[in-house]
Amino acid sequence: MKAPPIPPTPITATIPTMARLADIGETKVRELLRDGKLKSITLGARRLIVVASYSEMVEAELSGPAKDARRNSAVPALGSKRRGAVPAPAANSEAKTEPGRRHGRRKADTSRK
Repeated sequence: MKAPPIPPTPITATIPTMARLADIGETKVRELLRDGKLKSITLGARRLIVVASYSEMVEAELSGPAKDARRNSAVPALGSKRRGAVPAPAANSEAKTEPGRRHGRRKADTSRK
């Protein structure tokens, strides 16, 4: 009697294998498990993640609204009222520039002969 062929995509995976499949860290896999975003089963002492639950999570993320991935709070979020505001000059800035001019550029010399 021949064993059934192994499916190209496994049904379950261990935490290290799931991390490699998803190209994320093991800590992130554990976080997703803790948050209930991934489903798992326990066989003996092994915890196996249901790979289909990862696919469902990805589908849910893709079908939802786009998220702003900015981490820097100094950059205004998309749609923010602050977005069009002009940033204040740095406190240690000694060079004064005329409005509308870039730092380091000299005014064109029009008095050439």
